[in-house]
Amino acid sequence: MGLIAKDTGGGGDFGILDAGTHLAVCTQVIDLGTTLKQFAGYEPKKLHEVIVTWETPEERIDIPDADGKTESKPRWISKTYTLSLFKKSNLCIDLTNWRGRQFTEKERDGFDVKNILGKSCMISVSHKTSGEKTYANVTGVAGLMKGLNPVEPEGNVNYFSIEEGGPIPEHLPDWMKERIMESDEWKARDVGVHPTDKDDYIADEDDDSPPF
Repeated sequence: MGLIAKDTGGGGDFGILDAGTHLAVCTQVIDLGTTLKQFAGYEPKKLHEVIVTWETPEERIDIPDADGKTESKPRWISKTYTLSLFKKSNLCIDLTNWRGRQFTEKERDGFDVKNILGKSCMISVSHKTSGEKTYANVTGVAGLMKGLNPVEPEGNVNYFSIEEGGPIPEHLPDWMKERIMESDEWKARDVGVHPTDKDDYIADEDDDSPPF
């Protein structure tokens, strides 16, 4: 089944990713499920959200191990999306720019976000300061620039879909685990309610096909 998107009408101790454009590869797609969201000036609204994470192989950081030795690893950055392929949604805009073409009507009726795992792209990063902290945010996604080859993930590739079952991944931070357990989908799964089956879309493979 998977994480089907449809047309429905932080920094830490190691600093943050530099602002600018970076080569990246998608290494994580995590389903947060549907929860009630409050936006200033608007009525609360239930939204199904998903977190996408990228590695940036050309931006490195030295991570110490238990023996005091350091290992160079790529920095990473995440973005939270509403799971919707409505034309004006951030997910639809970013995936369209990444693919280099619009979604077909068939794709828009059900596109499995799992397809972006392991795929390379260019991400635009900007900084935003709130109080004493500065955060790095992904403000745009695009396909690889001409002459650049796709890159392979160096770390683990992680995927979690509430509907597909299985435990919440242990590596996720506590706030993310709590969000998942608060979701309608997790509560429904916990009492044995099964969502309606959906047909996954499988793209035709041809020379002009997008990367996913």
